[in-house]
Amino acid sequence: MKLNLPKKYISISQVNLFLQDSKKYMDRYFHLIPEEPSIYMEFGKTFATDCEAFIKDGIVNETFPTFYIDKMQPFVGKESEKEIALSINGVQVKGFIDVWDAENNKVIDFKTSGKSWTEQTLQDSLQMRIYSMAMFTNGQEIPVSQ
Repeated sequence: MKLNLPKKYISISQVNLFLQDSKKYMDRYFHLIPEEPSIYMEFGKTFATDCEAFIKDGIVNETFPTFYIDKMQPFVGKESEKEIALSINGVQVKGFIDVWDAENNKVIDFKTSGKSWTEQTLQDSLQMRIYSMAMFTNGQEIPVSQ
């Protein structure tokens, strides 16, 4: 079966949106209705940009919360925004790992919702399962998530 996808690949965020609200998915990706910006979305994007700058180059942007510096220090020099991809039943799936710690075989993903993840949340996460499957499919060990 040939799928008519809006892009050559589908992201894990797209899959999650489709599972949560298929109408919103169709509006955003097929009807190209832009998402209303929210303060939470803007914070998440800014935080991701700030984390990447700090981890890759040690740069502390003025919007980067200073209380995160000590928490992020162990990740400086690790691979950030590592692209992963795999094909599932002919559909290309793509994602980006916030931090890949190859030395310790760990995926580190930052969440800005304020809710701590439980072990069960981690086990149930489609995102973490896809990351693990992609890395395994591409010849690496199944990573530990953090």
